[in-house]
Amino acid sequence: MDKAYEGFLQSRLMWQASIFEIAQFELPLDSLIMKNLAIVPRDRRLGHQAEFVFLELLNASPVYEVVAHSIQLIEQKKTLGELDYIVKDIVTDEILHIELTYKFYILDPTITEPIGRLIGPNRKDTFLQKLSKTRDKQLPLLYSVPSREILGDLNIKVEEIRQMVAFYGHVFLPIGMTSIGIEGVSEDTISGYWISDDQFTSEDESHKDYVYYLPFKYEWLHIPHSDQQWISHNEIVKKISDTLKGGRSEMLWKRDAGEEGILVERFFVIP
Repeated sequence: MDKAYEGFLQSRLMWQASIFEIAQFELPLDSLIMKNLAIVPRDRRLGHQAEFVFLELLNASPVYEVVAHSIQLIEQKKTLGELDYIVKDIVTDEILHIELTYKFYILDPTITEPIGRLIGPNRKDTFLQKLSKTRDKQLPLLYSVPSREILGDLNIKVEEIRQMVAFYGHVFLPIGMTSIGIEGVSEDTISGYWISDDQFTSEDESHKDYVYYLPFKYEWLHIPHSDQQWISHNEIVKKISDTLKGGRSEMLWKRDAGEEGILVERFFVIP
């Protein structure tokens, strides 16, 4: 199986049920028939790779039928947005509109409001911003004129559609911290830790106990594994220095430098 599928199947939803006023959609993993999954294109942006994987997994489910996906909504030559997936529950005949989100966040404990502490590794977006955009902008697009026309052609009434999200996340805590501690956010989304560039590039001898790998962006979907070309701390610092100087974070994998080191961790270095 493509490692992107393996990684996605191990990913976790940011919350359960409808805690943030939006119901989460959970893939029925136990019933998926994954014999003929398509190879995931590596030349797509990470979000588009996640969309591709999710579509394949929906198609692998005997419970759901994908009626339409990636529906472009255009009104008077202006693009309003896109509906991710329109899905039919084969058992109940219920029609679902599902919006997918797949994000990586670091937790910044210096931010006062707990829900605001989850931010993108490059500090350009936040969990709260994405949650609000999904609830207030993306989901309401279902009721737009172009959506009604397109779905009407499929004999679907938008008023009869149930809206849900599949909001997956990987949360990275400050090194040494063990809990997210934000009401409603699942602790199962903890995927690693983050460390400042000053800490990581220091001459701390403990860094030399490990070897490192800089994953390609498409590998962010993968479960970290030991089958890589590993390099020393000094080498990885040189490799990521320009990115850090430019104000951008890097995800790294690491394992014990010894021959027996097979446990691989992932973490972010934050400028």
